[in-house]
Amino acid sequence: MMYQEKIGEYLLRTEEMYPRQVENVLLRQQCGDRRRFGEIAVDLRYIDRKTLETCLSASDLPLWTKRKTDKSLRSSASDRGISSFKES
Repeated sequence: MMYQEKIGEYLLRTEEMYPRQVENVLLRQQCGDRRRFGEIAVDLRYIDRKTLETCLSASDLPLWTKRKTDKSLRSSASDRGISSFKES
């Protein structure tokens, strides 16, 4: 079985996030935040949506991450009252 890099690992490797930011996102997930890593990172403004999209287009990330995150980001933005959140 081939290893698939996790999104947090990718963002660390590409220096898009600092280790402490990744730890904070993971801690939020452990404390019950059911959103995906990228959704939380965008919400906390550690990365922007374009960075997340670039990350998700990387071929070594799991396919389930790529499929569901964009829809989740749109609903998360909608929940926060952000109307300028657009699909690409």
